[in-house]
Amino acid sequence: MKALKLILISLLFSCAHQSNNFVKSGTYQFRGGVFENEKWTESLEFKRNSWFQELTLVFEALHVSLTSDSPFSKWLSPSELMTVNSCLDFKVTLLYTWDSSRISEGQFFEELKTYGYERISLPEFSRHLRMHPSYEKLALQRYHVYGLCQSRAIASDTNKPGVKVNFPGYKEVAF
Repeated sequence: MKALKLILISLLFSCAHQSNNFVKSGTYQFRGGVFENEKWTESLEFKRNSWFQELTLVFEALHVSLTSDSPFSKWLSPSELMTVNSCLDFKVTLLYTWDSSRISEGQFFEELKTYGYERISLPEFSRHLRMHPSYEKLALQRYHVYGLCQSRAIASDTNKPGVKVNFPGYKEVAF
């Protein structure tokens, strides 16, 4: 009986010292779209990474690669489309931050800058995206919409291919 109590107490203390920071991943879909007299049924599927501290959502990034042959590119203004076409890789990104003293948009952009990505403004695309029924359904009203343009390739110092985001106190996340 004493051994069982000792094991339970050890388990309790070991769990109490675990980090309460964790990252969840998933997807969000925007199905279909409309631009002027055109309508399409294709989906824009955002990859989602959410950084939590205990049960509080501290930071969230949704992203999707967008090319000029996607029907959703019709939402881009001519100058936005010209920027997209000049990028090696282009992503539409939605960001949410609960408390910028913990994880900020600036920290996020600095992480991606090491991979050659620069933040660009997408006012026209943002207006169309915000009018999509899924935007309100997914409660994205407090999210900021940005473009990420990779204008130059950066050689990775690690053997791990792809873009990684690493915030203090959290595991590294593939972006």
